[in-house]
Amino acid sequence: MKKIFTKKTFTFFISLLIVAFVFLFLSYNFFASNYQKIEYKQNKKHLSTFFTLFNENFPKDNEIDNKEIKTTLKLASNIFDFTSIHKNNQLENIKLNKKIQIKNYSSNIDIYINYEKDFLINYIVFLDENKNSIFILKTKTYRDLVKEGKTSLNIFTGIVTLFLLLIFIISYFYKKNIKRINDTLEEKVRHRTKQIHHALNELEKVNLKLYDLAHTDYLTQIKNRRSFFMYAKELFNHSKNIKNTLCVVMIDIDNFKHFNDTYGHEAGDKILKKFTDTIKKSICDVSVFGRLGGEEFAIVLPSSTLEDAQIKAETIRQNIEKLHIKVQNKTVQITASFGIADSQDSNTIDEVIRKADEMLYSAKNNGKNRVRSRLS
Repeated sequence: MKKIFTKKTFTFFISLLIVAFVFLFLSYNFFASNYQKIEYKQNKKHLSTFFTLFNENFPKDNEIDNKEIKTTLKLASNIFDFTSIHKNNQLENIKLNKKIQIKNYSSNIDIYINYEKDFLINYIVFLDENKNSIFILKTKTYRDLVKEGKTSLNIFTGIVTLFLLLIFIISYFYKKNIKRINDTLEEKVRHRTKQIHHALNELEKVNLKLYDLAHTDYLTQIKNRRSFFMYAKELFNHSKNIKNTLCVVMIDIDNFKHFNDTYGHEAGDKILKKFTDTIKKSICDVSVFGRLGGEEFAIVLPSSTLEDAQIKAETIRQNIEKLHIKVQNKTVQITASFGIADSQDSNTIDEVIRKADEMLYSAKNNGKNRVRSRLS
């Protein structure tokens, strides 16, 4: 043990301790800065959430009255720890530091952010058309992340400082042995990690295939009945929440049994594929298109009026009517009937689909190859 504390060894450990303390100091400042950046990003997310709610509750072009100011304060209090309303002259002595940008807010709003020891403060200045301040919404959020992070860093630094010398001495004796053990463990970890990644990748592929099997119609590669109703219900609930309307279009291929009986099921499958491909080209990505069974299909058109849905259905009907499908060296044409209903006065998506189905039967009973809704 005496050889350990020779002059050279002592100098080595002192140098090593100085390097370690410098590293700890730099690490402390680096992580403290990162905690503040994370806190800043989180604050921007809270602001973005606030303005999303604000835009949903108030039209952009209307002036804000006292009632709406109270509502604004209530919206903010659900997101931030403390909120308050101030007139412009009440904050004249406060220095507004950093002006920030948030995506979902009006151009008639300025946002400034200040830092205090325990709080992160936002000053949201609402402006009129002449860029004069109407009122200022002040929000305060506890800087829990920075506070807890600094506490953790202080504890960590203290523990490292107490045991650093002991660790260095132990590592001096067992350096080669520890390195050998670490190399062995790292190799095992790399091998095991590679196996786990491979297993996860294979599992992900299997899950994707299972999801497709459970939610996709095998023949037409569109949503099956189960998947259609699941997505349709979600769109209906969303439309109700935002007080918007959606439309359901029920579609049935005219005389499809005749094609199957005449040309066989293989020809019928070809007709179904051409039919669905034509419809997919005519609808947007946000629409939900599914096969409910046999030759019966349905489309959900979100944020659509009954008039718009009728125009869309008529376009699809004409495109289907123009199809020329080669079957057994023959060219056949198909038509389809359409029934449309909107979500007005309906409490569930099932009610909308039932009304659209009634319109479809009306189209079938009145000559087929036509579009029917309560407007026609």
